[in-house]
Amino acid sequence: MRISRITTIKIGVGIKLKKQLFMRKLFLLVAMVASTVVMQAQDLHFGVRLGGAITSFSISNEEDGALEPNGKFGFHIGGFAEYAINDQFAFAPELNIATAGATFEKSTRDTNYGYVTTSNIKVDDKLMYINIPILAKYYVNENLSFHFGPQLGFLMSAKYDMEYHSKIVDNNGHVVSQGSDSESNKDAKDDVNSTDFGLSLGVGYKLENGMFFDARYYLGLSNIAKDDNTVSKNNAIQIGFGYFFN
Repeated sequence: MRISRITTIKIGVGIKLKKQLFMRKLFLLVAMVASTVVMQAQDLHFGVRLGGAITSFSISNEEDGALEPNGKFGFHIGGFAEYAINDQFAFAPELNIATAGATFEKSTRDTNYGYVTTSNIKVDDKLMYINIPILAKYYVNENLSFHFGPQLGFLMSAKYDMEYHSKIVDNNGHVVSQGSDSESNKDAKDDVNSTDFGLSLGVGYKLENGMFFDARYYLGLSNIAKDDNTVSKNNAIQIGFGYFFN
């Protein structure tokens, strides 16, 4: 009876010690995981970025007499995450909404049999994308950085505005006939590919208070036009500013 009681006490003490040892190991494991997460969180930063842009198209394989693209003003806005690999290199994926597109204008003047025919056409292509740049950043110092990486874009909308005017004048300056036509916010999504791909490269400068400024050039590599006879690619110059939350 006494031996049985001693044995029971030893078993109980052993179980208690094992529980304490297990709890200590569990606490150490949790502490190690927590410290790792905290260390990584210190290297992971989030922020927002917005600004203006000048966008246009680079077009090749055009037919004779096609309209030439001109730049137009746009905007971009979104957020990003930046993970510092070390003091010099960082990985920075972004998610933003950005406009794209170009303007076109062409005027003609022809004289036939004493009649002067003039015409003018203006087209404004208005595209909007959800863009995902995946950037690698190199920090020259704590403030100045250069970045480069691929960008994938998903088309949200494609519309255009068009204005056309024509006039025929005789030798005496009298208007023989004139006409005009216009379209506003005409949907063109069926003429534009749903995805865009290219490269982004730029430079940024970060202030001590978390604000930063950057300039970026986007070079489109994929054809956004569904027309096989035309190769049209996006390009843009962006000037932006933003803020790191942590």
